[in-house]
Amino acid sequence: MGKPSRAANHIIGLLDKWTAYGRVLKDDATVVDVLDSFTMAQVTELLNLAIENSCTGCTAALLEYKNTHFADFDPMDVFTLE
Repeated sequence: MGKPSRAANHIIGLLDKWTAYGRVLKDDATVVDVLDSFTMAQVTELLNLAIENSCTGCTAALLEYKNTHFADFDPMDVFTLE
């Protein structure tokens, strides 16, 4: 089989995003393996879901992932003074 098409890659990415929420709720820390296409906002949303549902394994894994992959992000950059 050849290289997956762009459409197939899009579908795979979408399915990863849909299943990530279920994996967090099951406290499946391996969810971090599919986060390469996720934005920081999406990772934060998953982290909040893990925290709200006491999924300690996912909370730890997601915090480590966020700190590793988004270390240069300054959360204060989203605020502007007018």
